[in-house]
Amino acid sequence: IKLTGIQQSQIDTGDSFEKALEKVEDILFKQLQISPDQMICVTCGDWDLASMLTRQCIQLGIAKPKWAMNFVNIKLLCHKYIP
Repeated sequence: IKLTGIQQSQIDTGDSFEKALEKVEDILFKQLQISPDQMICVTCGDWDLASMLTRQCIQLGIAKPKWAMNFVNIKLLCHKYIP
């Protein structure tokens, strides 16, 4: 609670991972009309998309979304171009 402000009651009544992923994809691909082939995610590290999302999908027995397969790790770019 101190770190995120999230209450246990919010977790207990929140959407499943699959439903949350569906909502993200609905916003990106239907509401904003972005094509998965026309976007790339930018992350600060590889933990979210390379590690955690992969593990979560494996645990749930679902395919990792195509749009999350490739991403730009901004940390690597900064280390490359900013000494």
